[in-house]
Amino acid sequence: MDIRIREYRASDHDALAALYAEILQEEFTWRPQRGITAHDFDSAVQGERILVAEADGRIAGFLSAWEPDAFIHSLYVDKGCRRAGIGRALLLKAESELGLPLTLKCEAGNEAAMRFYEAAGWKAEQEGISEEGPYYLMSLSR
Repeated sequence: MDIRIREYRASDHDALAALYAEILQEEFTWRPQRGITAHDFDSAVQGERILVAEADGRIAGFLSAWEPDAFIHSLYVDKGCRRAGIGRALLLKAESELGLPLTLKCEAGNEAAMRFYEAAGWKAEQEGISEEGPYYLMSLSR
């Protein structure tokens, strides 16, 4: 699989909004379910830098980050493209672009994401509770 990480383009909007909605609705089962729309995606990434992953020429995932704090807000990978290095490639690009340390919040209910981040060298630094429920504040510093 040929993986390429690039900057967001306006033409990516609909595909990324659909990916965002699909994953939230199907996989974030610990959250109260409601209709997720493109507006939710727009709100989630407003003011953030977005990196897009392409695999074999099609959108396979994205990462959004709040640059002033080097805080990764979103990391989503298409279900059909997982375990191919896309999430790791997005994190490495964020590291090279934003520098270290990087931080993110991982919802406690997202056990697969916790395993992924820990395997990539991230450490849970704090626990907290947000509108979405319990989370871990994680950091990466090499």
